[in-house]
Amino acid sequence: MVDRFEGIVYEHIPKHGGRIIKMIGDEVMFAVDDAGFAADIAVGLVDACARDPDVPDVRVGLASGPTLAREGDLYGATVNLASRLVTLARAGTVLVSEELGQRLQQDPRYELRHLRPINLHGIGRVRSWVLRRACVP
Repeated sequence: MVDRFEGIVYEHIPKHGGRIIKMIGDEVMFAVDDAGFAADIAVGLVDACARDPDVPDVRVGLASGPTLAREGDLYGATVNLASRLVTLARAGTVLVSEELGQRLQQDPRYELRHLRPINLHGIGRVRSWVLRRACVP
């Protein structure tokens, strides 16, 4: 299962302009410089994993902001927020930070739904969005 997941990750993320920062078992941290590409990667990963019967539905958390790069890894509040959003997401769901959701609202390829604010330990009160591919009429 992990090998199949890694195959999906290594095929999908670079194809959409992302960089794989690290793999930890069945988790991946990636970075990309464009909000739209981040959404493409996230929704694409959810879709690809849902199509593979040997890979469980994934959860994705996305946040944008400054990070500290050190020895090939990324650190900081943005990374912590994305990690917390992953833990809050339901299987097969993408959660995005408030800032990223605001930036993606005008992208017609996606639908966003605001969630209630919640308190995250060490981060504070945050709002997030559920991100989905827009229905094409």
